[in-house]
Amino acid sequence: MSDNPSALPNSTRSSGNDTRGGADERVSSQRDEQARQFALQVVRRLREAGYEAYWAGGCVRDYLLGLTPHDYDVATSARPEEVQRLFRRTVTVGASFGVVEVLGPRVDGETISVQVATFRSEGPYSDGRHPDSVIFTNAVQDAQRRDFTINGLFYDPLTGQVLDYVGGKQDLQARILRAIGNPRERFQEDKLRILRAVRLAAQFNLTIEGETAEAIRAMADQITVVSAERIAEELRRLLTGAGRVRGLELLHELGLLSPIFPELADMPKVILPQPIAGQSRVDHPPEAQAGSLSQDESTSQTTLAIPAAAEQAEKTLEGKCDAGPGSQTLWEHTLRVVGWLREPGFPLSLAALFHDAGKAKMASSSLVDMSGKHSVQNSAFPEHEKIGAELVEHAGRRLRLANAEWQRAAWLVAHHHALDAPWNLPMHVLKPLLAHPAIHELLELIRANLLAHNRSLQPIAFCETKLQEWPREVLDPPPLVSGDDLIALGLKPGPIFKQLLQHVREAQLDGIIASREEALEMLRQWLPQNRPSG
Repeated sequence: MSDNPSALPNSTRSSGNDTRGGADERVSSQRDEQARQFALQVVRRLREAGYEAYWAGGCVRDYLLGLTPHDYDVATSARPEEVQRLFRRTVTVGASFGVVEVLGPRVDGETISVQVATFRSEGPYSDGRHPDSVIFTNAVQDAQRRDFTINGLFYDPLTGQVLDYVGGKQDLQARILRAIGNPRERFQEDKLRILRAVRLAAQFNLTIEGETAEAIRAMADQITVVSAERIAEELRRLLTGAGRVRGLELLHELGLLSPIFPELADMPKVILPQPIAGQSRVDHPPEAQAGSLSQDESTSQTTLAIPAAAEQAEKTLEGKCDAGPGSQTLWEHTLRVVGWLREPGFPLSLAALFHDAGKAKMASSSLVDMSGKHSVQNSAFPEHEKIGAELVEHAGRRLRLANAEWQRAAWLVAHHHALDAPWNLPMHVLKPLLAHPAIHELLELIRANLLAHNRSLQPIAFCETKLQEWPREVLDPPPLVSGDDLIALGLKPGPIFKQLLQHVREAQLDGIIASREEALEMLRQWLPQNRPSG
């Protein structure tokens, strides 16, 4: 790590949310070591030139937590033009703010770089993001302008000394997240810090200090002035981390849920019906009735590896049930589903968050009980999946997510009950679902939902068995006929083409026909009764 390697713990854990293993993990480890070595070289060159220079911010925090940083920042007394003179390959990323990016070696196609920032203090933030002016100063004043004490630390990799001018080391040891100075002033400077506080507290399992938490509550509605893209980036990190359940509950507790996700604002008010003893949403497949599914596959979750986020969900909700004994709110159920996901990507985690959002919208027109919460004991929530998918699209467009992200999440929400009883589905319905590119994410969402309801996992076992039994050419065989064949049969192109081709496709997937000749014969028999007039 440095010339004094025992100064801070050196762990193989990454400070990010990576879940890579095998060769990818080795490549990542090599890349991180190259980044550390290059960051050390940058500090050494600056010091040899007579300047102060330290590692700064998140990389110091991560090392003190026993994590391996992925990126490094350096703070120095050197001015931007002096940094550029010392290093041959640089990119000006914010010279007016004292920031120069120093480019290093390429590792596995990626250029290692270190951002070098001149010690500075800052003027007012008129736009709520950038300071109107900066004054180059010293390390003490530079630390004072940063967001949280745990991010205000400096580290000298040449001596192993930690420089702490803001009490960050003590807060880190106590697992406390505290704004530097006046919390409202820090959040007024950059309102994204309001959301970042939640993400950091969740990511590193920190308690948000009282005045900092109160400032978040007081300013929560102002998060909407931050650009959608910056909010979305924090949400990606929040929803894919191991602390995602606690992060979501903090959004709720601190008043951020409604301004960030207005589609979910009513979830904590909706009380789900109490399940009848032994009740299950699904029928049992013939295999299960015959005893071919093991208990582990069908009913037991006691032998399952429980994700840390699922344990966190129960710990977070312990003693907090708002629905009364034996019941739970829609929000509490949603947190459990999110917690049961295993290392989810962003679209899957977003889908879990929104999978029952349609119920909240539908419940808003239901009767309200004495507690002021929506009573949905007699509601069946028809088509809540469709409504939920529409809400995902609305949120995705508002947050300016990539189309591929919200579209994948919307598809998952729309189909999260499609495989409740897969053994009852005709093959022309089941096979396209199993052939979909997002099928494994869908099964993970369904699995999490079943576990959160304490229901049988038989639908998952059934689908996973079929995925093993059926090769791709069975799940998604090439079409037997095309529009050209319909034209050859004397039809003019039009809306009926889609209907006819779908009719043949369903017969193919159901195993009624298996060849082009059989498909053409089916069309010939079908056309005399259904040929369009005129």
